[in-house]
Amino acid sequence: MDWHHKGAINFDGKLEDWPEFLSQTARKLGVTHILLHGDRRPYHKPAIQWAMDHSAKVFVTELGYLRPDWITIEPWGTSMMSLFPRTLDEIESICGSKTELDLTPVYPDNQWLIIYQELRWTFFNLIYTRKFPHFKTHRSQSPWIVYSGWLISKLQAKISKQYDVAQLPKDKPYYIMGLQLEGDFQLRENSPFNSVFECIEYVIQSFAANAEADSYLIFKPHPHEFRQRKIKKDIEELAGKFQIEDRIRIVKNVPISTLCKDAAGFITVNSSAGFEALSAKCPTCTVAQTIYSIKGLTFQGSIDEFWSSGIQPDQSLLKLLQIALSNSIQVRGTLYNKEGLVEAARHIGEKLYDKST
Repeated sequence: MDWHHKGAINFDGKLEDWPEFLSQTARKLGVTHILLHGDRRPYHKPAIQWAMDHSAKVFVTELGYLRPDWITIEPWGTSMMSLFPRTLDEIESICGSKTELDLTPVYPDNQWLIIYQELRWTFFNLIYTRKFPHFKTHRSQSPWIVYSGWLISKLQAKISKQYDVAQLPKDKPYYIMGLQLEGDFQLRENSPFNSVFECIEYVIQSFAANAEADSYLIFKPHPHEFRQRKIKKDIEELAGKFQIEDRIRIVKNVPISTLCKDAAGFITVNSSAGFEALSAKCPTCTVAQTIYSIKGLTFQGSIDEFWSSGIQPDQSLLKLLQIALSNSIQVRGTLYNKEGLVEAARHIGEKLYDKST
């Protein structure tokens, strides 16, 4: 439905038959480049493997590290698959002579466009069920559960913002844990956890055993979290298990940048939300490897050590990293703004035809 040109080739077979179909088709067409949105989806992994075996190039897009209106485009993969350098010398070389980067949003997200795209995706998957009977979605939850959860969370957000602010401790140190979505591939494929529950338990256990006795742990659910009640229940259950119920809070509707201004530290598994914490000059600990897990920016020790030994992120290094990203694997544009989508497509096309990439 999104390919507005003649000659599209449909695959309606089973997932286990996909690698052979892909191989035969790619050889027949003489494929030299493969463009994917996300590198861990079930149909995408075999495509990357085929490219590696046949000297083809792979480019992977994702929502940008420099959000809100940037797109990531990397060769071979993102996150754990990323080839982006992690040393200061390499980062400085990518920056070149560029010393400033304007991150002011140019293409603000259109919420109605986001809703339209989501409903359109679900609608066409539904009406083409018979045409593609073996299709396997990469999503782990039914869209109807997700949509109802989104609606409830948005309604709750209208009435709970003031309550959320009141939840923040006064004159006491507190840490922020930014939660990711249950179906996030960063969790499923690129972390030591199989679920958000496991992640919460890991952090609460470490906090209970190692953080200052008068400190608090604030959980910030993902803004698109649709299982608010379950998340709350899980956090309360685990807080009780480790006997720290009075030191745990849940704050839904205060931006991470605001929370981090007075926080003693920010913890994430591997979310790009860590960039917000770093920009707010907040000590940051990533449980799993991320593109910004660099000495001088994030805490390099274990989470057990972080509670008492967090470091202030080097803002000059953060600036260098952002410039290096914009010079290499980030392009301006977005999926959620018509003008921004055109701009993103233009830049991605330029990357594909750039022989140096």
